[in-house]
Amino acid sequence: MEWLIYALLFFVAGPFVVEFVGYIWHRWIEHKGLFGKVVAFRHYKHHEVEYPVNRLRTNEYRNANSWTWYAVGLIVSVLAVIFVPWQYALSFGAGAWIYAWGIVLNMHTAFHVKGHFL
Repeated sequence: MEWLIYALLFFVAGPFVVEFVGYIWHRWIEHKGLFGKVVAFRHYKHHEVEYPVNRLRTNEYRNANSWTWYAVGLIVSVLAVIFVPWQYALSFGAGAWIYAWGIVLNMHTAFHVKGHFL
């Protein structure tokens, strides 16, 4: 029965938290600038300099200016280790990081490349 908890943490909780925290971070921190103008400006450069509306897709992926996403992931991972048993934190963290890197990052990259199969 414990394997079910690990599976739920890996396949459900990890990806859900990535999507939830990612939405909050993108909408309120990067677009609304709740943590100041530095983070918001880096994201503005992504939207308006690297990939403006009239050039959303290019022949190659250039830059997302996304170092802050790694900081957010690290903070959430540390909080998981602090507040839940390490076995659960490990399962949750592995699911979250694999989903964030393997799915979200690659989908975002694919979105900005012309003719990508996705």
